[in-house]
Amino acid sequence: MPTGKTLYTDRTDGARDGDWGLGLGIGDWGIAAGFEGSWRGRGIDAHEQALWTEFAAAMHGGDTSKWLYEGDRAKDRPADMGFYIGYKICQAYYRRATDQPEAVRRLLEMSDPDALLKESGYGARFAAPEKH
Repeated sequence: MPTGKTLYTDRTDGARDGDWGLGLGIGDWGIAAGFEGSWRGRGIDAHEQALWTEFAAAMHGGDTSKWLYEGDRAKDRPADMGFYIGYKICQAYYRRATDQPEAVRRLLEMSDPDALLKESGYGARFAAPEKH
């Protein structure tokens, strides 16, 4: 069984700051996998691309104040959207995997969030198409 250390990385252990959104999203993905997430009824999916663009710019920084543990301090959107983006990345990774049990293991034991994000194809789906 994975320990909390696997999912929630201590900032003093040398992990990159970008781990926070994906690590926390794993928990939400695991809990919500059976019912497509708790955000569906709140209209958040309509803003997914804008949220991803904002998150992508912030994910390697240390300021999580707009993404995690906002509670009633959130302004102009629901609190804790880092969980939402992490959930969406995990969902994309799992759906793309050919070996779902191995995908779950890799999500729970994540050691390289940037590689997992790339393998998920999540961010790339919002990239502008190349012009020829």
